Amino acid sequence: MPDDIMLSPAEMFLKYDYPETKDMSKQFLTLIATVLVISITFSEKILHFTEPTKSSKWIVFSSWLSLLLAIIFCGTGLLFVTIAAGAAAYSPKNWEEKNRGRVKRAFNMIIAAGGLFILGLVFLIWAAIAVTYQDTTSKSQKTNITTIKLANYSICELLYMPPKRRRNRPD
Repeated sequence: MPDDIMLSPAEMFLKYDYPETKDMSKQFLTLIATVLVISITFSEKILHFTEPTKSSKWIVFSSWLSLLLAIIFCGTGLLFVTIAAGAAAYSPKNWEEKNRGRVKRAFNMIIAAGGLFILGLVFLIWAAIAVTYQDTTSKSQKTNITTIKLANYSICELLYMPPKRRRNRPD
């Protein structure tokens, strides 16, 4: 540790910050891409895309968009860190003054990618809950309501028919 006191900011960045940030970013990119690919692969089984509602479609697409943006932000952050490492390796004089903003921007991009990843997971969970709720309500509607009639209208027709059609319906 005593030899670390003599290291310049560029050398400290190359020795500690860059390798840790690079490894963490690569692992995080792998995790985000895996979640995105798995959610796309199994979307038909999760969402029942044969009969999805508009809201469940939008929730899943929002999740995919969040995950895609997380990949872009994390990749961009990794790029900024790599550029700063190149500057530290090849022009270490005045490195801290020239690259402080770039490194800060890189860390902010990676943190934003983490937030977008969490948002994407929340959207996926929300979509799963919405589809589960939709399945339970549609099953109960099919078994309980279809046979009840009231003045030549079924309950379903009364609930879903616009008011103008109710008045003008021929008997």
